[in-house]
Amino acid sequence: TVNIKGEGTGFTTINLTWDAIDGIGLYRVGYDGKELTTQTNSIEITDLNHSSAYTFKVRGETEESQGIWSGGTTISTVTPVLSAPELLVANEKTSDSITVSWNAVTGAESYKVSYGSEEIAVTETSAVLTGLTPYTEYSIKVRASNKYIDGPYSNPVNVRTEPVPLNELTGLTCTSKTYTGVTLSWNVVAEATEYEIVYNGKTLSSPTTSITINDLLPDTDYIFKVKGKTSYTSGPYSEIAVRTEAPSIGTPANLECTDKTQTSITLRWNQVADATEYIVNYGGKSIIAQTNTITIGSLNQNTEYVISVIAKNQYT
Repeated sequence: TVNIKGEGTGFTTINLTWDAIDGIGLYRVGYDGKELTTQTNSIEITDLNHSSAYTFKVRGETEESQGIWSGGTTISTVTPVLSAPELLVANEKTSDSITVSWNAVTGAESYKVSYGSEEIAVTETSAVLTGLTPYTEYSIKVRASNKYIDGPYSNPVNVRTEPVPLNELTGLTCTSKTYTGVTLSWNVVAEATEYEIVYNGKTLSSPTTSITINDLLPDTDYIFKVKGKTSYTSGPYSEIAVRTEAPSIGTPANLECTDKTQTSITLRWNQVADATEYIVNYGGKSIIAQTNTITIGSLNQNTEYVISVIAKNQYT
């Protein structure tokens, strides 16, 4: 009978020693249905399973005889341990990819990165996750791995991919203009839910592909910028330069005297579009008419007057 001693020296190895027996030049070691021989009173057993217990027995042998097996001694291989990766961060992201990195883990031969329903294996302490859906949040976690075990997952990091920018707006044109306003129109931008219009330090929004702006100055140059938008992304601006119309107003037509007395004359003329008042000139004097008729009083008797009427508004 020999006294077997041993210890697990690795994930798959155990070293055994036992008391030497006088006159014995060969020892047979049995375990797990297998037998090995050695000429010394020690042996390294390899190719074992990690985290496993094995029962060993030993007997001495000569050319003439075999000894009896020793009692069994149970010894376990080392249990591999991997810690969870730390400092998992997202370094970069696009609309369809996320780049992550983490600290190295002792004993790791590779790393498994889990995101969504996918998992990839890498040998470095960083990974680029590709083929992702735009503007989507992913919960990403990583664990160390070697040929024996997978370690625990790291704390997850939640990262949202960037949205896909909308296409540039096309077909921006001025379809009509006055001296105080313009009407703009443009083509539909795919996926856009509204359109942003910027001009002269102001910002407007339109749910459709046109807008009329009526707070402009006459005979003035403006730059209008328009882009498509959603609640989370937008496209680049398109721009157009437009000059509002110069103010102009028609001349009153069909000026006539509808009545007269010794000291007064009543006049009438056709209304002029956009006119807010009329200047009536006579005898070196002027008076204002709010409508297209007026009576001029306090005139000299038996006197001829040359009378003219000019239409007027706030711009001209």
